[in-house]
Amino acid sequence: GNPNIPKPRRILRSSWGSNPHFRGSYSYTQVGSSGADVEKLAKPLPYAESSKSPPMQVMFSGEATHRKYYSTTHGAVLSGQREAARLIEMYQ
Repeated sequence: GNPNIPKPRRILRSSWGSNPHFRGSYSYTQVGSSGADVEKLAKPLPYAESSKSPPMQVMFSGEATHRKYYSTTHGAVLSGQREAARLIEMYQ
């Protein structure tokens, strides 16, 4: 790995399944929405051209960002792999 990339200082994780207000959650596509809408959710937020920060500062994964397998665990796994591949490509 790249020794210049700092290790995470903390990780925030939710427990949707045991939260009494949610008891689990998943996405759905609204009537009239399309795969293009899902792709917009998955698109990384770029940096400003004048910024000295690296590109793709905020990246999105999760079942809601997979065009074909939204609302599934499979889609969540594949979207995580997609974003990991983006990071690998960016830092190579």
